[in-house]
Amino acid sequence: TESMDEVLHAIRVIKLFAWEDSFMDKVQKLREKEMLLLRTEGVWAVASSFVWIGSPLLVSLASFAAFTWSGNELKPHIAFTALSLFNVLRMPLFAIPQAINFFIACKTAIGRIHPFLCADEVDPCYFEEELGASDEEEKHPTVVSIKGGE
Repeated sequence: TESMDEVLHAIRVIKLFAWEDSFMDKVQKLREKEMLLLRTEGVWAVASSFVWIGSPLLVSLASFAAFTWSGNELKPHIAFTALSLFNVLRMPLFAIPQAINFFIACKTAIGRIHPFLCADEVDPCYFEEELGASDEEEKHPTVVSIKGGE
């Protein structure tokens, strides 16, 4: 995107020197790369949505399969009880991908703000000092004073 920004900002120069043809190839390659990234992002978004929406169903199917493959008989009272428990677990299962997204966003934010918070303090020589303050005033600065009172 930085290259596209440069091209857009320099469009007058490109037109002035008639460099459209040479920049057309560069812009086309950048567009193809961007479209590939957008397609990849779309595929990942669809896969993530499928897993997010289908996870409760997949968990219940996997649990029933493991139960029956372990040699147990899946009876209606067991199945319906398990389904009601899976229904109770549906919201926590929906919250797992969201919690992962929040964790990633938090880690990114911490990574961005950490250098700022760990930076050195501003050098005090850049601050203006009061001129003419006596040594006594520097040791014990006046916080509140009353003038003209009795």
